[in-house]
Amino acid sequence: MNSYLKLAAQGNTGTGKSMTGALLLLGLSVERHGKAPVLVFDTEPGWQFVRPLFEAEGVELIVRNGQHFKGLTDALREANQRKCCGFAVDSLTHPWTELLRSHANPDGRVPMHKFNSIKKMWNDYVVEFMDSPLHCVACGRLQWEMMTVADESGGYDTVRGDSKMKAGGGESFGYEPHLLVEMSREQMRGSKKKNTGIGKLSSLEYVAFVLKDRARALNGQSLRFHDFTQYKKGRYGEVYGAFLPHLQALDSIAGVKIGQATSAAIIPEGNSEYYRRQQQVKIQLEEIEGLMTSLWPGQDAKSKKVKANVIYVLFNTRSWAKVETTPLGELEIAHRTLASFERDIKPGGALHEVELDEHRILMTLSDIHTRVSAEVKQSSLPDPPQQAAQEGGSGGTSEPPSDLWTGQESELGI
Repeated sequence: MNSYLKLAAQGNTGTGKSMTGALLLLGLSVERHGKAPVLVFDTEPGWQFVRPLFEAEGVELIVRNGQHFKGLTDALREANQRKCCGFAVDSLTHPWTELLRSHANPDGRVPMHKFNSIKKMWNDYVVEFMDSPLHCVACGRLQWEMMTVADESGGYDTVRGDSKMKAGGGESFGYEPHLLVEMSREQMRGSKKKNTGIGKLSSLEYVAFVLKDRARALNGQSLRFHDFTQYKKGRYGEVYGAFLPHLQALDSIAGVKIGQATSAAIIPEGNSEYYRRQQQVKIQLEEIEGLMTSLWPGQDAKSKKVKANVIYVLFNTRSWAKVETTPLGELEIAHRTLASFERDIKPGGALHEVELDEHRILMTLSDIHTRVSAEVKQSSLPDPPQQAAQEGGSGGTSEPPSDLWTGQESELGI
């Protein structure tokens, strides 16, 4: 066989997802793989109820219980290592929910910046699911897209839109595999031979409506399976036979792996320009914190007030969180300002023997910051016109901002 079944089965509880997946994998094992074992990651658990079906056919069913995402990935790798022919996860909704919960804040919400990490782990699993040389079935709970539509009165109503599997977030997992079915259950009333829709309940039928078939062998079809009270050998045939057109189409398709190649080769040192810039921002922030701590190491109220006012002179804010969002160019100016001030107060510096109170410190920093900003601006100008050299200047010093912090405490961590 050149390719493998990759099936997603979505539906509400009690619609036959587990039984359909189990009978299909059982049929594949018996008919195509010499009764090779099947491994399932069971989250509810419920597959102990189908174990007798596998025992009746002489197929080993390996069950791994859990609801955590790591357990899911470990189970898929184990299925590959143990040379199983099939793998199932039932239900995929639980590991997805656990993955979100593990990244959530104490209030239960997942910050947007953590979704990059979540999606990477999830997408890695999707690739492994699709690339594994196994027949893979993923069962998941059903949820609905909610839509806002205009009503007749000119207002708006929220209505239920398309269905999707409750796993994978906005990019529903259901549409990742080659084959997607939505399961439902119908109650048959009347005689067993004819469903009249009225009268005594005679039997149950499970319906798998094919929402997507990449091989186009079953697209749009409703596959119906009868419920049974006792399993007889070969009973998998009804489900296996219903999916056979898709399986036969796979036989003629060469297996293709998605692969996990990256664009690192075209990015210097594997880092994007955005990443390198973020690293430079981090470095500048650490340099600024280090200089602040070196210049004013105290943690008393006076030292904290000085540092708070220095931050205000350099960044026009008293919030360190806001400082962390400052553009790289402004951070570099602030870093150069503090470094210049540090050189001036060291032995041999212009301010080494000058007594500096808080007011003088802030005025000096304001002057240096103005000078450094002007130098940076001048150096960035293309082909500046030639100017006569000027010596000196007004000789005065600029005043620091008048609305400096004068309290006794600071929330700055430096």
